[in-house]
Amino acid sequence: MKLETLKDETSTIWGMIAYDIVIDDNSGHNKVLLNGLWTNNVIQSRIMNEVARQRVAIETINSDFLSGEYNCAFIEVNRIENNATETMTIVTNLKIMLQTNQSYELIWSIEGHNSFQGIGFRLNNRLIVTYWEV
Repeated sequence: MKLETLKDETSTIWGMIAYDIVIDDNSGHNKVLLNGLWTNNVIQSRIMNEVARQRVAIETINSDFLSGEYNCAFIEVNRIENNATETMTIVTNLKIMLQTNQSYELIWSIEGHNSFQGIGFRLNNRLIVTYWEV
């Protein structure tokens, strides 16, 4: 995947997310939790929250432990819906896939449709992602 193909010219939203990676092992089953702060080119420099919880427990913490499907939600402040401005929680499915170059591909699906795609890299206990609308 070449850098110039990551965002095509028809995409209108693009941004960045910095996730803290947390391993929840309280139940005896390791699940990855992602606690993120995000911004994009249309929210006028505001910082928003996103959280994601891995659906299936992982058996071992290895180089591919972030890969999998997540239940995800993010908050949008001042979203325009039906000609009204409101704060909304958006629920998504998030899929994270380790690539051969050790980057991660991310796909957010809303109501069964791929809405955003991104690419990220692990940096210590963080996942740093750039994303765009599809």
